[in-house]
Amino acid sequence: RVLSLLSASTEIVCRLGCAHLLVGRSHGCDDPPLATALPVVTAPRVDPNAPSLQLDEAVRAQAAAGGPIYQIRSELVRSLRPDVIITQEQCRICAVTPEDVDAACVALPSTALV
Repeated sequence: RVLSLLSASTEIVCRLGCAHLLVGRSHGCDDPPLATALPVVTAPRVDPNAPSLQLDEAVRAQAAAGGPIYQIRSELVRSLRPDVIITQEQCRICAVTPEDVDAACVALPSTALV
């Protein structure tokens, strides 16, 4: 039971022949097309369809306020009961924050950071 919160990791899991293990994905995971049938557990807190300047300003304002750019649907994560969550910690602008992932995992039976 794998929850992928990165587009690249979703593609890798699928290309390894393990698509059947995926139980959920981020809002940005759309390749391969079969991934789009999975539940979406993240969403941007800013309008990704805004004109570039407005989007840049909204992301900068959100980051300056110390808030995450994306939200994670914690209840959905808990209902999916993932055994493995694939995410990253390199860029707080690119994906949900580690703190949000940790908070979503609180009610899961067992958690381990790898």
